[in-house]
Amino acid sequence: MEAVFRLKVSEIDEAFLKVIKSLFVKDKEIEVTFNSSTGIDLFEHESREQYFNRLDKAIENVENGVNLVSFSEEEFDELTKNLLNK
Repeated sequence: MEAVFRLKVSEIDEAFLKVIKSLFVKDKEIEVTFNSSTGIDLFEHESREQYFNRLDKAIENVENGVNLVSFSEEEFDELTKNLLNK
């Protein structure tokens, strides 16, 4: 399973970590990567309330298996090969 969350550092709190733990229900190893998002005006066009509503909706979608895209490693390799050949 893969999930991507885009948020401000100040928004990382205990509740957010609980959500992460709930998404990966078994005690499996996960990979955490941090990147600074530059050039994205994501936070400038929506209020804090709008942002958290959008984040809650994304979490709900992941939990319910809605609007997810998944594919095997072989399918990913084929897709990238096709995109690189265009």
